Amino acid sequence: MEETLIRPLPGFDDPIEMLEACHGRMKNQLETLRRLAGWLPEHGPDAAARQAAAAILRYFRSAAVHHHQDEERDVFPRLLARIDTVDRHRVECLISSLLADHKALFAAWDALAGPLDAIAQGTGAELDADDVAYFTQQYRNHLECEEAMLFPLLLRHMEPQDLAEVGEKMRTRRQER
Repeated sequence: MEETLIRPLPGFDDPIEMLEACHGRMKNQLETLRRLAGWLPEHGPDAAARQAAAAILRYFRSAAVHHHQDEERDVFPRLLARIDTVDRHRVECLISSLLADHKALFAAWDALAGPLDAIAQGTGAELDADDVAYFTQQYRNHLECEEAMLFPLLLRHMEPQDLAEVGEKMRTRRQER
């Protein structure tokens, strides 16, 4: 194998690594959203703002939705199938909390999507600072919880066959666009 300094992108053969990489991209989009909110009062919906708003919209309307579907439809059920009775209640509580986060995050996104659409089209120039702060902080908290609690459970309990099947479901979901 050829040695390289560039880390290859994770593939569907390693779905946990793909989920982690998605978290990195989400954090980048959250940072762009935060910066956009600070940019608008001085610059309005200039080309940079329109481009940033369009990128945020694209990401949270597509990749983020797929990420949550990956977890809800494939990862969570397979993890629960692998958990023994000793840890089951703890894992069920974690998953219940993560599912509640998903609903709250989608609701918080709804408050931002319209203003972002207007900015992307150049017809709006405002983002509610409280909505941005709430969305970004809640998303960061959610991602930290998954990284600290969910991912170690997946690494410990998921079997190679589970990972292969989850990876294939992830690939299929993205091809259905």
